[in-house]
This record gives sequence, C-alpha cells and structure tokens, in this order.
Amino acid sequence: MMKYLLLAPKILGAQLLISVSAPQFLLAQTYGTDSHSASVTVSEIALLSVNTGVTLNVTGTGTPAGQDLMTATDQSSTLWWGLNGTSKKITVRTNLTTPLYSLKVEAVSPTQGIPASTVTISTAAKDLITGLGLNTGSCTLLYTAEVLASAGTGTNTHTITFTVQNQ
Repeated sequence: MMKYLLLAPKILGAQLLISVSAPQFLLAQTYGTDSHSASVTVSEIALLSVNTGVTLNVTGTGTPAGQDLMTATDQSSTLWWGLNGTSKKITVRTNLTTPLYSLKVEAVSPTQGIPASTVTISTAAKDLITGLGLNTGSCTLLYTAEVLASAGTGTNTHTITFTVQNQ
C-alpha cells in the first residue's frame, strides 16, 4: 500500500511530492504477548550404594569349650539411598542357594525409615528397612555369621543384593 505526503513548503517554486512505502503489516501492527508451555517430567528415582565387601572370620576365640555355636560380626559397611517415591522399602537377599553357615544382617541407626530386626539372609528377598520415601538416608550394616562347630570348616561367598521396592 502506498501513501503519499504532500509537503506544503515550496522548493524552488514547485511542490515536492514524496512517496512513502511501507508493508501493510507494519501499518496495522499491534503489540501484545505470546506464550508456550514447557514441561519437566521427573521419573521415579531409587538409588542405592553400599561400600566395602565384608569378611567374617570365625575363629572360635571367646567361645566356651563344648559350645557348638560360634559367631563373628562386622560393622564396617554403610548403605546409602536416595528416593523420590513414597511408600518404599529396602530388601536384602543372597545369591547363595545352599549356604553352609548362617549369615545375618541388621540395619543399624538408619537416618530414615523403620529397621527390621536382624534378618537371616536367604535367596528370598526380606525386608531390611520399611517406611522410606522422598529423602536420602543411610545406615550401618551389622553382619553376623553364625557357625556350628559341627558343620566343619569351609567358606561361604555371598553376593548380597539390596533392592528398593514398593511396600
């Protein structure tokens, strides 16, 4: 669209005709705002970490003569977790299907949740800590090996698995 301006002053006895050209959208432009949406999606997060392997040596030291049951304990491992879901628990199990000796674990002083009593570890997952969610936490792991002298000598090697599950 063309617009013409007629300038009134006389320039050397003639009138000056100036043509101003502008696109139509500039002549009728309005100012405003616009928007769009941005979505952030957070998936469920369940992180677990455990430090150091454990070695329990049952030597019989301190065991009264004639007693069949001998024990050894280790409290050098720590379990950490970070969760953004609610109503969670941590379970524990072993891969060893036929252990010769009993291995137990206890969550000592968890910073969150409710610890189970001492758990005898087996291939079936058992609750170690319940009542977890929306937080980070840690506990010390107290392992106890229970050995009957009548079971003889040997070594059990477990792969211990901790898992976060829904309650």
